[in-house]
Amino acid sequence: GELFDHGCDAFSTVFVIIAYGIATDLGPSYWFFYVCCVCNFMFYAAHWQTLVSGVLHFGQFDVTEAQMFLIGTQLWTGIFGSDLWNVEIFEGFRIKHALLCFSTICTVSSFILSGNVATILTGGIGKNGATIADTSVLSPGIPILLMTGMFYKILAESDTYFYQENTILFLLTMGLAFTKVTNSLVVAHMTKSPPTLVVDSIMLGPALMLINQYLSAPVPEHFLLWLVMLFTAYDSIRYCVDICKEICAGLNIPCLTMPEGVKLVSHPQPAKRASLKSSRSSEIESSPKRHSVRSAYSLGEVRRTVRTSSTSRIGRIPRRATDSGSGASMSDKN
Repeated sequence: GELFDHGCDAFSTVFVIIAYGIATDLGPSYWFFYVCCVCNFMFYAAHWQTLVSGVLHFGQFDVTEAQMFLIGTQLWTGIFGSDLWNVEIFEGFRIKHALLCFSTICTVSSFILSGNVATILTGGIGKNGATIADTSVLSPGIPILLMTGMFYKILAESDTYFYQENTILFLLTMGLAFTKVTNSLVVAHMTKSPPTLVVDSIMLGPALMLINQYLSAPVPEHFLLWLVMLFTAYDSIRYCVDICKEICAGLNIPCLTMPEGVKLVSHPQPAKRASLKSSRSSEIESSPKRHSVRSAYSLGEVRRTVRTSSTSRIGRIPRRATDSGSGASMSDKN
């Protein structure tokens, strides 16, 4: 359940953030790259501290507040348009940029004040302050930092401006790569096993793009980006499917299937239920034996029997007393 829940959240985070950037008209800028990195890192950091402490903590400004914030911005854009977000506060700094800074400050402050950073730095519940998988508390930071650095290097060193031309495709590729790394951390927490640090197949995509840039792009970057995106999506989905199969095989439980030998019980429809009830009531009313049994135990009969029994008892007491008294007087006369 945890893998399905948080695994689907990791995938949905990618598309929700891209939708937010489109709604606020961030465009092919570094701000769009920035908001995707921050959101994916915060989602990863929440599971990082879960691996350290064994408990998932929530802050004052967390998932629910972030969802309401995203819903509000997209509703505003849908009703009034995106012109408000492009109003300049001062030169080069617009309202959409101020909104990003404000949301970042709220999220990071809530994460710090809720004690998540202190939990990571001060040690976990494992042996000698290690994680629940008995690994270093700082080791989960290696893959996320390495992934962020690789994609930033690809973005900054490109000579063909392929990011400006393929912004959504680039951010989707990066988000799917973050999804694989986050899911591996979720699995590490569930199974109490060491997470994958550096040697991961998801690193192959950005590594190929870096090598292609270093060799002066013998393969067109646009074409290579499509290949990397398809490979990243396949690798992320394949990892989740394989993990689910392994866990189900280890626990001997079915996953999205019915075990053999289980018979499905069909429940009657509401109309059939009503007809069954009416037929049963008609049978009870038509049967004199059942009707007498039913009426004998009705509330009115119970009250009547109680009253008659009580009155009969009350009437019998003085009779017994007079009988005993008369017997005594006769004995006296005798």
